[in-house]
Amino acid sequence: MFMIDGCEKLLVYGALSTLLELKRLPYSCLVTFITGKFCGSSPRILISKTEASGTLLLLFLVCFVPDFPPHSFGMDFKKMLNRAVQFAEEKVGRDVEKTRLESDLEHLIEVQEKVKNHTEKIMRNTETVLQPNPNVRMEEFMYEKLEKRLRQRATPMTELASTLKEAGNDFGPQTPYGSALIRVGDYEHRLAQVELEFVSNTADNFLTPLRRFLDGDIKTVLKERKELNNRRLDLDHARSKLKKTNKDDPKLSDTFAKFENEARVANAEFERQAEITRLLLEGVASYQGNHLRYLKDFVEGQRRYYATCHGIAEELYRELSTINPEDCQAPRAFSSPPVGSRKARVLCDYEADNGQELSLTANEVIFVISVASQDGDWLIAQRVSGEKGKIPSTYIEFLE
Repeated sequence: MFMIDGCEKLLVYGALSTLLELKRLPYSCLVTFITGKFCGSSPRILISKTEASGTLLLLFLVCFVPDFPPHSFGMDFKKMLNRAVQFAEEKVGRDVEKTRLESDLEHLIEVQEKVKNHTEKIMRNTETVLQPNPNVRMEEFMYEKLEKRLRQRATPMTELASTLKEAGNDFGPQTPYGSALIRVGDYEHRLAQVELEFVSNTADNFLTPLRRFLDGDIKTVLKERKELNNRRLDLDHARSKLKKTNKDDPKLSDTFAKFENEARVANAEFERQAEITRLLLEGVASYQGNHLRYLKDFVEGQRRYYATCHGIAEELYRELSTINPEDCQAPRAFSSPPVGSRKARVLCDYEADNGQELSLTANEVIFVISVASQDGDWLIAQRVSGEKGKIPSTYIEFLE
């Protein structure tokens, strides 16, 4: 028969609480069971339902399921249960000893937490600035975790540049407005390239070192801090067993000596782990020099980015200042195609060489009026806007 007493009552209570919730049984069943089996005639609820964890359920399996745990768990499993017992007693506020860390070590831990939290926030907000779309950021994150290369995505500025140039060609490159649209589109494309370069440099020189810091130094410190807490639980559990053992009882002299040796070994392991953790925390505390260099690289990248953008914008402004809005004229429309004309589609752009020729834009629909040369290489055509001139016959295909 497996006997449970002391703090094990508390652990079985939590395990059964979790089990009843999984089985969707009334919580009163647990209170009745506990007060009848373990707590005598004085009902006491030691912990709430929400405090029952997977560790407590695991202890329930140990107590009531035959042949659990497997023998392969060995001593590590026993240590895990001892830590669970100590942890549960501390959480419910029972009068148990808890080893306190030295003040300087606690201060280093507080500094490390601040470093971790602020670095994560800086990275998160920087990524938001570089890519405001959260869906795109999530896609980039998934591709990074899968170690796959994300296909090149057009930026909003690149799409704007393409839209402006398309509109300019449709309105006519020879018109003031169409010419201005094409010029602005070209400059917006240049700005988009500068933006991509800034995003790439910021990722390489600022975000990547910070991420490497979090995934390397900080994760190592957190791992050692977790091990330090485990060593503390082992030490406090060993001291608790030693305190409960009567050293004056001759029957328990061997047990007391065993527990005293366990406490001595646990204290040595705790001190050793505390020193390891302290050294790592002191290394993390000296992070600011490196992070300052990363920050300066980020600011320098911003300075170059905005300076380049300003130069491009100034150049574009000077070019646009040469175009007079008063030169824009309303297109001359006609209600019907010229008599005897044939509709044709322009295959590719054509730039007129002289005033007698007509400039063409790809996919533009025009009307061919007559043949301009005996060999048929040149035609007389009219645009929808009413402009008329000679065009090469090889640049069009008839639609009817």
